[in-house]
Amino acid sequence: MAFLGEFDAILQGKKLIPHWRLAKGINFRRVFLEPQAFDPVLWAQGSAALPYLEDGPETDAETWRNIVEVFEGNFLGFAFWFN
Repeated sequence: MAFLGEFDAILQGKKLIPHWRLAKGINFRRVFLEPQAFDPVLWAQGSAALPYLEDGPETDAETWRNIVEVFEGNFLGFAFWFN
């Protein structure tokens, strides 16, 4: 349930995804509603994320660490198996 709540908050834009290089968080909802050309290099570098940056609460690594720990480190395996 923790995963669903966290992921739902991210998809609704209530929580932001932190970028390793930028001080603000990425609004994942706006990434889908206002799409632009996708370039993974520019996303990693940060310039492609600039239009989607906002101030606000960000999802944190501790929450995701706890979610993965419940699945004994194999979260993606469980996600593929059950979906």
